[in-house]
Amino acid sequence: MAKATRQAFGEALAEVGATNKNVVALDADLAKSTMSKIFGEKFPDRFFEMG
Repeated sequence: MAKATRQAFGEALAEVGATNKNVVALDADLAKSTMSKIFGEKFPDRFFEMG
């Protein structure tokens, strides 16, 4: 089964965050929709909720 684009985005963002400590995520109340919550759960100090 194919992976949803939003799931792939969230996983890729977390992978990049794991390899580069300069990566941060800015979110506008869409963490569940864009799956950026994956990044936020792994790197809460680099995840910023702006919405």
